[in-house]
Amino acid sequence: MSLLYLALAVAAAIAFYLGSRHQSLRAVARPGRLRTAGWLLLALAWGAAWRALGVWGGGFAMLTAFMLAAVALPYFNAWLNAWLNAWLARRKDGEARHVG
Repeated sequence: MSLLYLALAVAAAIAFYLGSRHQSLRAVARPGRLRTAGWLLLALAWGAAWRALGVWGGGFAMLTAFMLAAVALPYFNAWLNAWLNAWLARRKDGEARHVG
């Protein structure tokens, strides 16, 4: 049950992040559906955490996992964009694509 509420909380944070207009990971046609899915996943995560740890402990543990993922996602997005830009710049400079 503990892994279930952690996975659901992280999935909810991802759904909320992909539903925001400030992200650049993926273009989304209907962000409202992702935000609705985020609320549903968050409620399911709270229910699983409540079952595993009780009302207060489960709520705080689930919100901690959710907030950690919500804070980490923009940093992951920035890191991924920087890595991709550096990789594309190396390919444009004529660097070999193979090892050896």
